[in-house]
Amino acid sequence: MPVGDRVQEGPSLGFEEFTEKLRKLTVRALSPDRSVRAILDSTGKRVEFGYDGSGGHTERTLGEQVTAALQAIEQGYQRAMSILLSHATGEPEPLAGTPVLDARGRAYAQRVGGIDVRVESPRGAVAIRRSARPSGTEVRIRPNTLGGLGMSDEQLVGELNAAIAAADSEYERRFSAVQEQYRWEARG
Repeated sequence: MPVGDRVQEGPSLGFEEFTEKLRKLTVRALSPDRSVRAILDSTGKRVEFGYDGSGGHTERTLGEQVTAALQAIEQGYQRAMSILLSHATGEPEPLAGTPVLDARGRAYAQRVGGIDVRVESPRGAVAIRRSARPSGTEVRIRPNTLGGLGMSDEQLVGELNAAIAAADSEYERRFSAVQEQYRWEARG
């Protein structure tokens, strides 16, 4: 069935095939200047520096590159999930911007959209803000981290990945609470 420029092909996926594809799903992205690689797979999200490490960056510009790479894998993951769900259900992919029509769905979307998480890395070198917005991840690296704190690139990557994991964990905890509240209200 054609939908825009997409065509739904073949039968829908079974549950086991869907979960296996989801388990194997890996999304990779490079920052605009190619200095940061972001990876999302079954173990979570992580970033790595390219060959030059953090060289040539200020804390601000490196934070921007990490932010861009993380946003790219998040968008890639959403796109991949849309395709997988389409194949799993046999339904065409939803069109971008398709509104939620019923009041309960709008209330749920508003609650999810209100999730806003802010965390710091263990040594305080990195702060991450995560929300449900399309550009929902923002990374800031504390001034004087590059050079001033005597932190190596390996240590900074560790700080970044610890903050990413903490932000994702807290976001998922809050998202699950919204889902549970939504289910509870649906029963009553």
